[in-house]
Amino acid sequence: MLYASAIEWSTDKHAPGRIKHPGAALLWRAGMMREGSLLPFGQLLADRCREVFARHDSAEASLAQLGLGSCLVKNEGVFWHAAAGDVELAFCRECRWGGQADWVVGLAQTGDCSLPGPVQEVYTPGAHSIDLLREALGVEAEMVLKAMVYAWERNGQVEPIMALVLGDHTVNERRLAAALGSGTVRRATAEQVEIWTGFQPGFVGPVGQHRIMLIADLSVMQAKNLVVGANKPDYHLVNVVPGRDFLPALIAPLAKVRSGDLCPACGSALSFGPGTMVFGHQDPHWPGLLMTLALQRAHQHLAGGRTRLAPWPVVWPVDVSITLLGNEGHEIGRELGGRLSSQGMIVLLDDRPLRPGPKFADRELLGAPIQVTVGRGWADGLLEILDPVGELREVPAKDAGEEISVLWQVKITR
Repeated sequence: MLYASAIEWSTDKHAPGRIKHPGAALLWRAGMMREGSLLPFGQLLADRCREVFARHDSAEASLAQLGLGSCLVKNEGVFWHAAAGDVELAFCRECRWGGQADWVVGLAQTGDCSLPGPVQEVYTPGAHSIDLLREALGVEAEMVLKAMVYAWERNGQVEPIMALVLGDHTVNERRLAAALGSGTVRRATAEQVEIWTGFQPGFVGPVGQHRIMLIADLSVMQAKNLVVGANKPDYHLVNVVPGRDFLPALIAPLAKVRSGDLCPACGSALSFGPGTMVFGHQDPHWPGLLMTLALQRAHQHLAGGRTRLAPWPVVWPVDVSITLLGNEGHEIGRELGGRLSSQGMIVLLDDRPLRPGPKFADRELLGAPIQVTVGRGWADGLLEILDPVGELREVPAKDAGEEISVLWQVKITR
């Protein structure tokens, strides 16, 4: 049996402000985690999760056992779509493919099915943005090639590069840096663009550009008849075809996935929403998994009740919590806890000399499917038992052990 007074834990009213992940904040407040390390209660929860994964052949089956059936599985990790998540997910509702939006590569829908035309120079006075260019030429954003100049710094040297994406996309700078393999990248200033290209921003393009390394997004190479900067003030080129009119030095997934992109696994439209990582690199990422379970607990609290979101007891560090209020009933509490422990239950006895409010708050944060209170009914020989589905009952102290054992049998026969 565990004694709350003998375990090194302290629930804080609020987690430190630097913790942005709501699951981590909840684990911190519940005394399960500090500075990224698990405390005894957190370790109990992790051990229970490990037991579940040891019983199943696949991660999906284990996650289903944990009640996380809405997880999205991807080679780089397993993510859970949760309203209180800390990262943005891009995912497919049809095949459950998905992952962190910063790294997911969707399929862009390219619109021009006509034959490639000859390159022509057109006068576009003042059309230095995608919106102004659309208005001037009557084209869709996806038919405009966006040429973004970056400063690539490595080994103490700064080199200009030009990242090319379709006009309805934006450059994902994390992917751009990953494609280059080393160094750091940042947007070039207007002055740097003019120095490196000889032209003003807004009219710079890849055709005839020999002084700057070109890096194109995958979707760019699937397009044709694009509108690009003519490297000449107030002029653009139309009917430009990548591979024919310019040749990138590197082709890589650069564009941020966005609404309208398709799932590469099944071709359905991608959806977006918050979530959190459960696993990374095929190995259990326990802090992430515990945060996910904590998020699940948070959803339960937000729902305003104890309606359970996952099978008991794998998402709880202890099975039974016994809270002693006042100075009476300590002996029966210890006796009941010892009896339940001998049956294989993990029991937490809160015998700390605190007011009822903090004890109840800590109990809810830590979590236990069966909660016993030795308090106001003790004068009549009664204990309060709150069961896993939220039903509160008063039970004679002599019958409490049997009552809890019945609830326990429900658990072990699932």
